[in-house]
Amino acid sequence: MTESSLQKWIETFVNAYFQNTTTYISFQVAKEDYLKQLNTWFNNVIFAGINVAPQEEERKKLVDIFVIPEVKEEAYKQDFLLAETPEKLENKLLVNTSGRKFLASQLLSENKSQKFVILGGPGSGKTTLMSYFALMLAQKQSQVLGLDRDRDWLPILIRIRDFVRDLDKTIPEHIRLFAETNMALQDLPTGFFEHWLEDGRALILLDGLDEVAEEGKRYDVVRRIETFLGKFDKNPAIITSRPVGYRRDFFNTAEFPHYQMQSFDDDKISLFLDNWYNSRFADPQQAQRWKESLQRALGENDRIKLLARNPLLLTIIALIHRYQAVLPKQRNKLYEKAVETLLVSWDEIKELSSHQRLKHLDMEDLKRLMELLAYWVHTQGKFGNEEEGGTLIDKDDLIEKLNLEIRELKDLKLYQAQEETGRFLELIQGRTGLLNEQGQDYYAFVHKTFQEYLCAQEIQYRAKNEYDLGIILNCIRENLHDAHWREVLLLLVVLGHIGSNFGGCS
Repeated sequence: MTESSLQKWIETFVNAYFQNTTTYISFQVAKEDYLKQLNTWFNNVIFAGINVAPQEEERKKLVDIFVIPEVKEEAYKQDFLLAETPEKLENKLLVNTSGRKFLASQLLSENKSQKFVILGGPGSGKTTLMSYFALMLAQKQSQVLGLDRDRDWLPILIRIRDFVRDLDKTIPEHIRLFAETNMALQDLPTGFFEHWLEDGRALILLDGLDEVAEEGKRYDVVRRIETFLGKFDKNPAIITSRPVGYRRDFFNTAEFPHYQMQSFDDDKISLFLDNWYNSRFADPQQAQRWKESLQRALGENDRIKLLARNPLLLTIIALIHRYQAVLPKQRNKLYEKAVETLLVSWDEIKELSSHQRLKHLDMEDLKRLMELLAYWVHTQGKFGNEEEGGTLIDKDDLIEKLNLEIRELKDLKLYQAQEETGRFLELIQGRTGLLNEQGQDYYAFVHKTFQEYLCAQEIQYRAKNEYDLGIILNCIRENLHDAHWREVLLLLVVLGHIGSNFGGCS
């Protein structure tokens, strides 16, 4: 090798070294910012509608109150019947419920597979579990999830209902756009997410497949997910969905083992209450008294105890108990109190009126508006709405709808209704949390459970107001086989007591 060629080789090496070193450093700096934002997003739990003292505010961390649920493996077998055609045989599965059960945190270490589907009903904790997984990696505690603690992991959490708004983009493009617009991470280097994805050092969390209400669009999203995971096949991935509306042919069970979220048992309820009250009271004896009080209330009512096995409803029950000291004994009354809890803090009702936060609307008006909105949101997806099919509200459409409803509800001039709409949105967004902002241009209910309950309330209200039981019966008849309406119809049955509520009207 000549001196000149050696010099060129050294220059090439040095340039490449510093370029790669600079890229590595820029990626690591960006990653720290990204993890910091994730930690802020997922660890600072806001209990909507509840105003707590400042000294308690900083103790409301997900890691302080989270109870890891159990998941149960679904075992399958092919059900081949000679009389059926090959087309019908394709991916026909029978569920065997005798699968293994273990803590969800062991999912990644208990399996040879790297890809999973977790199914769970409304409020079973799927979204919170995905947030917890992302948080553990953001806090560099990958060992909690059975992952190599010495590996440079990056969590990537995708809310599928957000991705549905970006179907003109690939999943990596959506991930980056969401980080830039929603997490204020404007300085991510080019190829940031791909750097970890291509190296197999990302944990991919895809939450809420069921929130794509249109079946055709859901299949499109499934295909996009399969393409994405196939391209970056060295990374572990978890997909969550409600069972209702989920098709067993979405993901091959040989490649994607399926698991069911398990309800809380008595031990987990007790652990949650320990965490809950210990995070709210500095005095252990006071925390214990409150815990025992709620446990007695649950023990006195088997139906409420059954609801408490659902993590979301257990949280709402704990909130209601803390601010009302007793629990309703009927399921529909508990939902009613839950909605009231999310609308206005128990200790803030006087402030609502005395400080004129709202000039024209009162508590009953707030509930009526939320019922109207819930029905509107739930039904718009039925008519081919271009958005994600029944859980998102376009901000401009929301404002227009509120202007119309408030003006009609309170007989106001247009400018008065517009001003009250602004105050209403400020209250809902900043104080209650029943309706949350999703990005810059959309709103959604904090959980579909409440959208469904309020939608059922609106249908019942219309039937009572018009003294027409046919409104409920037609709703049941028209939507009986629609998965999007299943929970609403069940709630209508619970709420209805149909004959007695309509004085025998038929």
